[in-house]
Amino acid sequence: MTATRFAKASTLVALAVGWLVAAWLLTRTTVPGDLHAPHVDAGAIFPAGVLHRTAHYDGFLRWLWVAATLATLGALVLFVYLGPRIARAWELGRVATGVMVGAVTTLGVWAVSLPFGALQLWWGRRYGLERQGYVAWALAQWPALLGQVVGLTIALTVLLLLAGRFGRRWWLVAAPLFAAVGAVLVLVLPWVETLGTRPPHDTPVAARIRQLARDEGVGGTPVRIEDVHGETTAANAMATGIGPSARVFIWDTFLDGR
Repeated sequence: MTATRFAKASTLVALAVGWLVAAWLLTRTTVPGDLHAPHVDAGAIFPAGVLHRTAHYDGFLRWLWVAATLATLGALVLFVYLGPRIARAWELGRVATGVMVGAVTTLGVWAVSLPFGALQLWWGRRYGLERQGYVAWALAQWPALLGQVVGLTIALTVLLLLAGRFGRRWWLVAAPLFAAVGAVLVLVLPWVETLGTRPPHDTPVAARIRQLARDEGVGGTPVRIEDVHGETTAANAMATGIGPSARVFIWDTFLDGR
C-alpha cells in the first residue's frame, strides 16, 4: 500500500471513528418523561385567508429555489465544459490561470442567480415584506460579489500552491488548514457583525429578553439589536459565534409591538 493510499484509508477510519463516537454520545441524551408537546391547529389560530396567502407566498419561493438551483447547476456544468478554453485564453502560469478560471466561473454563476434574487425581491415587495428598492438591492449585491471573488482567489491560490508542493497529498495539508481557518472565522466574524448594531434599550421587552437568557442558562450572552426596518418588515433573530464571541442578534422589527 502506497503512502497516499494509507493516508486516505487512515482518514476514512478516523472519520468513521468520529462518527461512531458522536452517535454514541447522541444515545446518551435523554428527553424528560413528562414532556408532552401540545397540538397546535393553525386553522384555529389564524384566519383561512392568512393561511392561504402564506401557502401561496411560500409555494412561489419554493419553486423559485428549485429553478435557481437548476440554473446554477447548469451554469456550473457549462463552465466545466468551457474551463479548458478559458484557461487557454490566459497565459499567466498554472496558479494565476486557475485563479482566473475560478473568478470567471464565480462571476458567471453570480450573473445567472441575479434574476432569481430580483424575482424574490419583487415577490417580497408584493406581499409587503420587503421595503428595499430595486436599485438599492442591485447596488447591495456588489460587496457580496467582491467578497466571494476575493475569498475564492485566496482559497484557490492556496490550494493550487499546495497541489504544486505536495502533489496528490495536497488534501492532507489543505483539510486541517481550512478547518482551522473556518474555526477562526466563526470566532472572529461575530465581532465584525456587531458593528452597526446596538444593545437593547432599557424597556420591558429588553427585561424579558434578559430574563429568558437567564432562564436558559445563557445570561452572559450579549444581545444586539440589528436595525433592518428600512429593508424589511419580517421579524427574525439568530445566534452566532463560539466562546467569547457568542452573541444573539435580534432584528428591530421584532420590537415594533406586534
